[in-house]
Amino acid sequence: MSFFNTSFFANDRGVVAVEAALILPVIILLAFSVIQASTYFYNLNLLTNAAMEAARVGSLYTTPRASVQEIINSACSFLGTTANGTTGCNAGSQLINYAGSSPQVGVVITPDTLSTTGVESAGTAYSGSGIGSSLPCPTSAYSGASTGTIVVVTLSFTFNGIGGGAGSWGVFNQAISATSKMTCQ
Repeated sequence: MSFFNTSFFANDRGVVAVEAALILPVIILLAFSVIQASTYFYNLNLLTNAAMEAARVGSLYTTPRASVQEIINSACSFLGTTANGTTGCNAGSQLINYAGSSPQVGVVITPDTLSTTGVESAGTAYSGSGIGSSLPCPTSAYSGASTGTIVVVTLSFTFNGIGGGAGSWGVFNQAISATSKMTCQ
C-alpha cells in the first residue's frame, strides 16, 4: 500500500528552477528588445528635430542668408557636436549607439523648387568643394508662399543595436534617416 502513496511526482523540488530556466531567457530578450526599440525611436526623434531645426535656420529670411555650412552647423549643434566639414557631424553627439563608438551623422542639403501650382521638383544635393558658402535660399525674400525654393535637410546615421555592430543579433541594426522640408521665407 505504501507504494501507491508515494508518487513519482510527489517530490517537486527543483520545479521552480526549471520554470525559471525556461522563462528567464524570454524575459531577458523582451527587456533588451524594449531597451533597443526605445533607443531606436529616441535617435529617430532626435534626428527629426535636428533636421527640422536645420531646415528652419536655412529657410529664415536673414541678412545675410544662412549658408550650407551654417545649416550643417545648426544641425550638429542641435545634436550636441560639431560639423566635420560639409559632409556631416563628428562623433560624440547625443545619439546613442551600442557599437562602442559614437555615430557619424551624415547631412545632405538639397534645394527643391515649388511651382505656382504647388508641384515640388527636386534639386541636386550640394556636394564637392566650396559648398559651405552656397546659399540654398535666394538673397531676396519671397512675396508669396506658393512659389519659391524649399530647403530640404536630410540627416542619417547607422544605428547598431545591442550586441555589437553589423551582423549582431540586434533587430534594429539599420540606417536611420530624417528629412525636413521648409519653404524659404
